[in-house]
Amino acid sequence: MPPLNENLPVLLALETSGDVCGLALFRDSVLLAEYNFRHSMHLSEHLLDILDALLKQFGLTLKDVSVYAVGIGPGSFTGTRMGVMTAKMFAYLENKPLYGIDSLTALASEFSGLVEQVLFPILSCRSETVYTAPFRDADPFPKPAQITATYTLEQVVELIQQQSESRIVLCGEGATRHKAYLSEALAATDKRVSFMASALPKAVQIGVVALSRWHNGDTGEDALELVPEYIAPPPISQPKKGFSLVNTTV
Repeated sequence: MPPLNENLPVLLALETSGDVCGLALFRDSVLLAEYNFRHSMHLSEHLLDILDALLKQFGLTLKDVSVYAVGIGPGSFTGTRMGVMTAKMFAYLENKPLYGIDSLTALASEFSGLVEQVLFPILSCRSETVYTAPFRDADPFPKPAQITATYTLEQVVELIQQQSESRIVLCGEGATRHKAYLSEALAATDKRVSFMASALPKAVQIGVVALSRWHNGDTGEDALELVPEYIAPPPISQPKKGFSLVNTTV
């Protein structure tokens, strides 16, 4: 690969809505590096250190970042809030554009060209409930046909049955977790259901969607007004110990 022009804009993307969090750094539309890590309830102790190490790897500081992108959930109440507040603070202090990308849109960004099919990104919420919404193909990524909401598994089946299209694509870790139930419940319908690989939203997907908006002239969100997408109330749980780096890609 030829050397990248150092005058090209830098985008920093953060995704902290799940158990596995991530940072992604882009030079214009080229991915420079991606860090994914399992925070184990210690996100506040590691996020800024990892962010600083990622920038230093390429001789950059926060002042070199041209654009910020952050996952706004739905997902972990505390983790999402921390990522959003971090991105808001940096974007506001440096007067840089900020893009908030919801989790289902991030998952849907990997599925383009879904002709006459409906995509359901599904993420676990609590017990037998999930976050989802129907997405239909658009340019450049599938777009939601209705707002994200919390559904029981029975309601997800009903929502799928309400779609006029017969071909349904399910993705996300929630679809994998509840595959047995969904497969059985939809077997007697006229729907042809495909299950994609289990996945959580990633910082790279957040960055790709944000870059598309930025290149299309979208000015992004107001750094003071952007808030996490809280759909379900936060659970109360005991903190867990530990921290592990899941993978690093450069």
